[in-house]
Amino acid sequence: MRIKYILLLVFCIAATVIITLETSQYMQSEKSEDVLLTRIQGETILKELADIRKTLDRIEKQPRAGSRPSIPKTASAAIKGRPTLGDPDAKVTVVEFTDYQCPFCSRFEKSTFKQLKKNYIDTGKVLWVVLDMPLSFHKDAQFASQAAHCANEQEKFWELRELFFQNQKQLLPEHIAQYAEQVGIQTEAFNQCINSNRYKETIQRDIAEAQKQRITGTPTFVVGISAPDVVSGKRIVGAQHYNVFSAEIEALLKTKG
Repeated sequence: MRIKYILLLVFCIAATVIITLETSQYMQSEKSEDVLLTRIQGETILKELADIRKTLDRIEKQPRAGSRPSIPKTASAAIKGRPTLGDPDAKVTVVEFTDYQCPFCSRFEKSTFKQLKKNYIDTGKVLWVVLDMPLSFHKDAQFASQAAHCANEQEKFWELRELFFQNQKQLLPEHIAQYAEQVGIQTEAFNQCINSNRYKETIQRDIAEAQKQRITGTPTFVVGISAPDVVSGKRIVGAQHYNVFSAEIEALLKTKG
């Protein structure tokens, strides 16, 4: 549709030039009856063409039908009671919306996250918080999220999370039971936690939080100044390079307060 508007605009401009030339010819003519366009007719058409151009300008500035609204550059996330890594008193918090079957989440975990952990989390500068966003087309992601929360009860969340991302194609209950045993999780309490479904509502709240913030894909991050319940800040979408995160973190570390 945009091309059609441009072509129409070109036509209007060309018509304006033609009319201007014909009007000039009229001014030089000694016999008005030989001229096809009168001065009044020419001025009327010029005005109509100007109105058309204004209309096209307004249309061009309007969002096209079916186009997606722009995604806000900032977001907020409720973090109370969610798994964390790092110093609770760190100045900066990074909130991660994740899915254990998401290949991009795995890529981030294996590359960027390790470097961020070394330089910012382990040094006490950043608190990392994980929220769940199991996507509907990842059939094992919901169960994996529940298992991760149950592992967190035994302070084994991060160990199990790492195995999940290393074995994304094997996240059936029998596989997860093996991983839990591998990292030293007490089996009976772990199974009781999973069977109780007590973290199902927590995961659904995380999904609702993501939808509220117009977060549609994983991984997505919120990087902001630390707060006890809700963190607000820059939205980073996707498995971005280390420098994208470090630039935002460093800027926040330099702020007063």
